[in-house]
Amino acid sequence: MGNTMDRRTLLRAGIASGISVATLGVTAQPGAAATGVGIQTITIQGPWRHCKNCQGLAWGDAQAVSKCPNKTANGGHHTQSGSLWYFLRYSPDGQGPDQPAIQQPDWKHCKKCQSLAYNGQGVLGYCPAGNQHDHTGSHNYYLWHDSDDTPIYRQSLWRYCDKCASLFYEPGLALSRCPAPGGGQHRKAATSYNYYIQYDTYGPVGT
Repeated sequence: MGNTMDRRTLLRAGIASGISVATLGVTAQPGAAATGVGIQTITIQGPWRHCKNCQGLAWGDAQAVSKCPNKTANGGHHTQSGSLWYFLRYSPDGQGPDQPAIQQPDWKHCKKCQSLAYNGQGVLGYCPAGNQHDHTGSHNYYLWHDSDDTPIYRQSLWRYCDKCASLFYEPGLALSRCPAPGGGQHRKAATSYNYYIQYDTYGPVGT
């Protein structure tokens, strides 16, 4: 799948519906700032992966240099094994979400640990690579939340951890690892939305 999405994938994800696919274009750039498929002012980007060792969402193309809060598994790197094929949305022209009431901006890629973390309040959060997350060069991602008016093929129950500012998968809370001082599990913020992450229906990674 890489950094591109075909027409079948776009239609299943509910993104191309009602939008001309003649505007599709691919631009390859390094790292998680790589551009996926642009549709007018909306771009979708993959591969993002669910790390089963910490329960966070991490950039799949940088697994070898990633840092996972669970330092005892997979050499201290995030793992892709068993993950669905996730992708995120952002606006390359800086206009922000097309449906702001149900899409939250200011989610960022940390180039140190390769995970997704929130910086909407100017709080960088703790990074498993040490100190705080570094969002230099990151796109401004926005996540669907708390609405039935979202594309098909989306996974709910992703939450904001108020200890490290990262996104994590709540059903895996008991297995999660947080990089905040004291470690332990992630902690869902009382004000956390119920986030939906879009995915493709390919089999899990490694199957």
